[in-house]
Amino acid sequence: MRPRSLLILFLVVVALGAFIWFVERDLPGTDERAQREKRIVTLEADEINEVTIERDGTRVHLVRPEAAGEEPDADGLDVEPVKRQWRLLEPYDTRADIAKVDRLAETLSLLDWQRALDDVDPAAVGLDAPRAVVTLRTPATEVVLQVGAEIPASSNMIVARDGEVFAAAAAVWSQIETEPGDWRSRELLPLHREAVERVNLTSGPESFVLARREDSFWLEAPLVDLAETERVDELLDAMFRARIDEFYAQPEPGLEEMGLAEPAARLEVSLTGVDEPVVIELGAPSSSEPERRYARVDGQLVSIGTELDEAVGRAPAEWQATSWSSLEVFQIDSFRAVDASGELLLERSGADWSRDGVRISYQPVSDFLYALTGAAGERVMAPSEAVASGADLDGPELELSLDGSAGEETLSLYRAGAAVIAGRLGREFLLALSEGTVEDLRVKLQAIRDQPALGDESVDDEEG
Repeated sequence: MRPRSLLILFLVVVALGAFIWFVERDLPGTDERAQREKRIVTLEADEINEVTIERDGTRVHLVRPEAAGEEPDADGLDVEPVKRQWRLLEPYDTRADIAKVDRLAETLSLLDWQRALDDVDPAAVGLDAPRAVVTLRTPATEVVLQVGAEIPASSNMIVARDGEVFAAAAAVWSQIETEPGDWRSRELLPLHREAVERVNLTSGPESFVLARREDSFWLEAPLVDLAETERVDELLDAMFRARIDEFYAQPEPGLEEMGLAEPAARLEVSLTGVDEPVVIELGAPSSSEPERRYARVDGQLVSIGTELDEAVGRAPAEWQATSWSSLEVFQIDSFRAVDASGELLLERSGADWSRDGVRISYQPVSDFLYALTGAAGERVMAPSEAVASGADLDGPELELSLDGSAGEETLSLYRAGAAVIAGRLGREFLLALSEGTVEDLRVKLQAIRDQPALGDESVDDEEG
């Protein structure tokens, strides 16, 4: 056979093999097909978006809405789609314990029959009055399971579907018989802290709004200013750390006794992918456990810990940022400094830095940046106060332009008599810095200027 014919034949065989692999790659193997044929519920767990359990005269109805997008990525970790958020509609209307409902859906989707039973008398196996009826729904279909009696001297129970009767593992019963109230979520908020978009907080006469702007939170009412990261982190940590200890039926205890007729504090938390804000109202300390307080969460009367007390007790002004820079040292790749001594450009150069194109040691630059990112004002002041004290806001004595992975930032220093005032581009309010903080920055900036070069050649020459 000619070489050309062999080549053509070879390519045909390769193409045929690729086609077979492509078509059959997702088909189950023999063992997997056999396993699937033994499943009572022919649904995948992630397809199920509605579960109903009818047992002992009670009805538990759980639903999961269609996907509304993806949750925000938290620290680079994979996150589940918003559709994973289950809600309990009966006998309560509140958020459900996601993990618990997912576990039930997974267990039922994998439920295998041990043997099929023919010519069964329903009364003999408990199907004339089933212990429970479980209905699983997807957007396209539904499966109804009737749970009969336990089979003596075995770990199996009777399960019927569409008139067929099976002996199946009884372990799933412990999940089916969960008390209706135990399907409720004990978390104050669903999702995770990266999903928080907005917090409306009212505490006594004080009221303010925190809203996310990219990687930072800002106060939007009653004043507009950058929020202190540490304060916001404490609030978010408290909201996601707190857990519901106990649920109460109204009116025992009553709203007056619980301090919820006029709540001491109220939070409305808006989250990405969640249509309505989650409302958290804080009441009086628990009558039996002073370290607990009554609350109303998502419409449910509950008791929780005191994690939120400190955060909600702060006045709006206490939420204003006192940090001069919003960046961390590792986020800064270059910066330009302009003062009476002239202009200075610093850029990362491997493990070191370059100063106006000449490589220098990283140490003095690192010292300056740590001092800069750690600089905090003694208090926040309005521009009118700064001008009244003698600051010329059009003529800074030091201006720093920072650039890096988290974006750009421009910082300015102004002299106001004996005081030094710091500002940040895009932020209306200013900070009163201590003279010691400013002097430390000046000394460290001068150390950068005085630092000898690591070599005679400039960075540009070396790269060339």
